[in-house]
Amino acid sequence: MVSMQRSSSKYLSLSKNVCWRNKMRRCKMCRAKVTSGGILTPEDKTKVALCSWECFTEYQKSPAAKKMHARMQRADLTERKERLKTMEDHIKTAQRNFNAYIRARDKNKNCVSCGRPLTVKNPKTSKNYGFDCGHYISRSLSGKGSSKYRFHPKCCAGQCKRCNKHSAGNFVEMRKGMIERFGIEHIESIEKDNEERKFTLSELQRISEVFANRARLYNKIFRASKASKENND
Repeated sequence: MVSMQRSSSKYLSLSKNVCWRNKMRRCKMCRAKVTSGGILTPEDKTKVALCSWECFTEYQKSPAAKKMHARMQRADLTERKERLKTMEDHIKTAQRNFNAYIRARDKNKNCVSCGRPLTVKNPKTSKNYGFDCGHYISRSLSGKGSSKYRFHPKCCAGQCKRCNKHSAGNFVEMRKGMIERFGIEHIESIEKDNEERKFTLSELQRISEVFANRARLYNKIFRASKASKENND
């Protein structure tokens, strides 16, 4: 919980020069009017106005303060975990978000190799079998393939688990499907390019952020489309 001592308060502090859009605020506890010279605000700039240290003490005991403190602790923990990440951890995070984007993008398509629908349900569990992000060019960093294309949207496609895992990618049929989707010129160009690439930390963070946002957008569109169809039916 937030410290009760005025001098050692880590999460709340008295700010004498804080003003939000030059508007009069009201105390969070007693609802008295608070001028900009007497606003007590958390260090994370959460919009909380308190008129006195008595109200400050009462606010510290409130569920709102506990919730704010828990949120700040989670943010601090996330920040510290981010600082401890290695390059391998950043690569895994970027790859996970990229794969999620490919699965969201190709959710309504068929398997690029065998042509089966990717959203087939298991009759026993009534849940989808699931599918993977199939990489046409190996994403290995050990020289077996080109890591240059591991985050390339036109080098990957939705692939059923049977083709991706149990048939070693079903490469021959996957090549046919990739040519049909992206064109022979593009496929031949990436087949000839086996240049290795090492991504920087900033690039990996940007890749992770961009594809995570894209995956959320595609999933949102998919849910809206599904809801619209159900309403029309």
